[in-house]
Amino acid sequence: MSASCAMEIAGRIAGGLRCVEQSYDEKIDWIRLARSENVGPISFFHLLRRYGSAREALDRLPSVARRSRGSLRIPSISDAEREYEAHASKGFKIISYVDTEYPDALRNIPDSPPIISVRGRTELFSGACVAIVGSRGASCAGKQMADMLARRLSAKKFVIVSGLARGIDMCAHKGSVDYGTVAVLAGGVDVVYPPENRDLYNEIAEKGAVISEAPIGTQVSATLFPRRNRIISGISWGVVVVEAGLKSGSLITVKYALEQGRQVFAVPGHPLDARSRGVNSLIKDGAKVVEDVSDIIEEYKELFGYKGGFSLAEDSEEFGVFSEDSADMRARICGCRENPQQMLPLKDDSDEIAMACEALLKEISSVSIPFSDLLHVVRMSPSVLQAALVELEIDGLIVREPGGFIALNTAGS
Repeated sequence: MSASCAMEIAGRIAGGLRCVEQSYDEKIDWIRLARSENVGPISFFHLLRRYGSAREALDRLPSVARRSRGSLRIPSISDAEREYEAHASKGFKIISYVDTEYPDALRNIPDSPPIISVRGRTELFSGACVAIVGSRGASCAGKQMADMLARRLSAKKFVIVSGLARGIDMCAHKGSVDYGTVAVLAGGVDVVYPPENRDLYNEIAEKGAVISEAPIGTQVSATLFPRRNRIISGISWGVVVVEAGLKSGSLITVKYALEQGRQVFAVPGHPLDARSRGVNSLIKDGAKVVEDVSDIIEEYKELFGYKGGFSLAEDSEEFGVFSEDSADMRARICGCRENPQQMLPLKDDSDEIAMACEALLKEISSVSIPFSDLLHVVRMSPSVLQAALVELEIDGLIVREPGGFIALNTAGS
């Protein structure tokens, strides 16, 4: 785990974000703040740290928006209560960052969702999660490979994560559904996409888990898939790509996986097949080649205290229980890369922040830029920069993209 990621976790703990059992009122406050217009995951946690609680942050939001010449919609208490009850009535859960059921690996990425909706078995999140993703228009060979990898990894007590899409995702879920698989959705946790996967969705909900950060009932749109992809990689220890073209959405998942410090695996394909160009390119860039499930298991076997060779027999019990001395390795796998924007002290000087906002709007464009690069461009302290970015996001003038990138909000312009 990187030093800055350790600081991020320590800072959230210092700010009172230990795993605790929230009261009903606290949960409602978190839902309201997380669903407030223009409050993304990073700004959520900075507001929480600046003001001490979600309730106090909600009280201060209108003044923050007015100060930056904007206005925003903040859900009412009854809005949040309706969302909470909609989950409870269907047997779903709203899990917040401080809940013990929140996935540890997801907790340790720069833009962790403050709250997630879950249907199914939350205990799967504490297992050895590995994502399998790839082309929607997969070949027969690709589908067979995804099914085989998922089936054999699951037999070794790994938890398979994917996005319930057509092609490779569907085969990965089908191969592991009897063992318990996790489907990450772009829309609401109750919205099945594509519709033809409804039966598979129902089976996953019964035997595994379905997860989403979008509000219940949210219909799928193209802009939601990148946010979903960063959760697929974030919840997992590694990402396996089976068939992906050069413009495949699976490569977005790989991008987030690398930013989050996850291991990337790739199944090589025929050079003349366009569906293999993306994975073959990943291999050239250093992804670990996967020709058999043993190539993946080898990467993690020390977690289970197993040093020698191993059998691939599905009834083998060699894997599945973490060794007593695996905590450091688990933390290293689930950690994240450096993210200098995390846990900076936030300035609250209105005049200084207002001047910083004006300066930033002259520097930020529609081309996304990481915080560290922006810090080198502007002449202001990190704390002032972060405070200004929070206000600009709340005002809807900038967007924070998955992975912590920042860009001018050009929607509607």
